[in-house]
Amino acid sequence: MRVIPFAPRRIHRSRAAWLALAASALLLSACRDLVRRSPEAESITLTPNAFDVPVNGSVRVTGTAFDRNNNTIAGRTIRFSSETPAVATVTADGLVIGVAPGQAIIAATLDDARGQAIATVIPEVPASVQVSPSTVTLRRTNVRQFTATPRNASGAPITGQTITWQSSNSAVASVSPTGEVTAVAPGAATITATSASISGTAAVTVTEIPIGSVTLAPETRSLQVNESFIPTVTLRDTASNVLSTLGRTLTWTSSNEIAATVSTTGVVTGRRAGSARITAASPDNPAISGSTDVSVTERTVTTVVITPRSGSLRLGVPRQLAVALLDAANEPVTGRAVTWVSLTPTIATITATGIVTGNELGTARIVARIDQAADTVQFTVTRIPITSVTISPTQASVLQGQTVTLTAVVRDSAGTEVTDRPVSWSTGNPLVATVNNGVVSGVSTGTASISATVEERTGTASVTVLRIPVDSIRLINPADSVVTVSDTLPNQVRQVQLELLDTDGNTLSNRDLIITSSNPTAAEVTWSPVTRILTVRGLRSGTTQLSLRALGSNSLPEGKTTRLTIVVTRQTGASP
Repeated sequence: MRVIPFAPRRIHRSRAAWLALAASALLLSACRDLVRRSPEAESITLTPNAFDVPVNGSVRVTGTAFDRNNNTIAGRTIRFSSETPAVATVTADGLVIGVAPGQAIIAATLDDARGQAIATVIPEVPASVQVSPSTVTLRRTNVRQFTATPRNASGAPITGQTITWQSSNSAVASVSPTGEVTAVAPGAATITATSASISGTAAVTVTEIPIGSVTLAPETRSLQVNESFIPTVTLRDTASNVLSTLGRTLTWTSSNEIAATVSTTGVVTGRRAGSARITAASPDNPAISGSTDVSVTERTVTTVVITPRSGSLRLGVPRQLAVALLDAANEPVTGRAVTWVSLTPTIATITATGIVTGNELGTARIVARIDQAADTVQFTVTRIPITSVTISPTQASVLQGQTVTLTAVVRDSAGTEVTDRPVSWSTGNPLVATVNNGVVSGVSTGTASISATVEERTGTASVTVLRIPVDSIRLINPADSVVTVSDTLPNQVRQVQLELLDTDGNTLSNRDLIITSSNPTAAEVTWSPVTRILTVRGLRSGTTQLSLRALGSNSLPEGKTTRLTIVVTRQTGASP
């Protein structure tokens, strides 16, 4: 038998392939058995099991399967579905997407087990609100419908949203709950639409309806001076519809303001006899205007009444008189000038404006005339009563024999200084001081009260009279500057005559002296103020120097010092 060498190799390979195939089959069978042996799902739990999701928004849910022993089953695919896909849909991997507001049940199944979650789909929250039109100009009374569109972050419109409307100035433009805007008055306003706290705005400008024509009534009118009236204004638009004048501004002019004026609000007033045309024009187009012709006449005064009608005039004090003018209908007439006349010009005068002034005491008669009417009043001219008298200065001093002048300040009830009243002067002590028309003369030293009286009002001042001071002491006999006297002869004295003088060289009497001796033991010296004699009596031989000065009223030395020498000699044969 012949051996084929390659045959055994082919047989070996075929067995390996069969062995691999057999192993694969066994593995597959084992896997099938393993799957066949996995526990069935008993329950499924969804997380979250209740949630909100906005329209066009999404929320992912996760399902967990459990076996009968409450063990988690892994590796199994859970199927998701929505029972209300019109409200919410769900993807195979559990992504829930909101479709429309409402509630939807999201189900999860595995084997025979089932779990569910409740998804509440809420309206989509807007990111912006678009108002249309965004800018508009309306004429007063026009109406315009506005719309508001809420949009999400992607700019897509959102439906089913509640819109609230508001105007920043309802007096200019109002807005209804549905967005209908009404132009009310000229001006500017902002219209705001709000949805879920998100707002959008639009700008509204309101303009006035143009004036097509202006008519004033009456066409003619007669006025008296200072009489006023307001013409009736009728405004129409270009379609001849009557317009309200409320809030309208017209331009008013007068062709003759001397005769009649017109205010910015159309009040026409007669000023002087004459005529004028009053015109009211549209401020936007002056060519559109209306007019009325005014004729102005003077009012005739029939009654004149002067006030005040009684009382008195104070001498020299001006007083304003007033006058009331009435026409035949007893209506007041204003703006007319009257003629003032004084029938007693020496007693009182009056100016053209009615200021009367009393010139002298007496009775004054004043007349006011206009047209054919006149009135007369009578006043008594009196002095202004005095309320105070003050003497200046209130305290003064004067030297004996000299004078000082006092001044009386007199004031009336108005506080004005008066100089035309007689002043009565008096002194409380004529032995000390006298007074004549305010000039006080010093008589003797002391104090006197001086009074000034005007119309039972009195003021007082105190005046002190002082002695005339001594200026110098003079020896009548110049040789007495050295006096010799004996010390032994009984009652032997020497007398020296002195004269005390003031600054004018006048002799003064009854003045004391201050005597100072350089050697008081040599001589005794005495002074007589009445006789003005200095008496020297020798005491002991020797020499002494005397210093003489006058004693003032304040007990102090005054004036210059006078000196003299006293020589005391011893008598021959006298004992020492």
